[in-house]
Amino acid sequence: MSEDTWTDVIQREVIEQGNATHCALISDDGSIWAKSKNFSTDPILSQEDCPNDWLQSLLDGFNDPETILSQVILEEDKPPSVSGGFYLLNKHFIVTHVIKDKVICAKNGVMGCFLYKTNQAILIVVYGISNEPGESYLETESFVQYLMNQGL
Repeated sequence: MSEDTWTDVIQREVIEQGNATHCALISDDGSIWAKSKNFSTDPILSQEDCPNDWLQSLLDGFNDPETILSQVILEEDKPPSVSGGFYLLNKHFIVTHVIKDKVICAKNGVMGCFLYKTNQAILIVVYGISNEPGESYLETESFVQYLMNQGL
């Protein structure tokens, strides 16, 4: 399938369902197969490929959640800082948990995202203040099943 076809599919099956603001489908080699139009200004996903180190840190997080889980670091006489997580949409997302090595859940203020690992790709779904995270998760999970049934 061409990128335009997958772009139409993620627009229809994820964005237009009303519980996500952004969506992208990225192959394990870093090729961006599809993305919603509003990802076009994101420094990570604005090109045809995403940065290798960014992608590798996500893939490592699926394989070993400890590498990506966010932790608050408290040092004497310093403000608290956070390690782990990843950047997306010019924001640092804090990873809250990893579900069965298949879903990375992260937050940044009122925004949140789910990263779903399929056999050959990662589906990134971002939701905002007007979206219901639980509904976003459930709707996207069924779309991930569709992708896996397609061999992805």
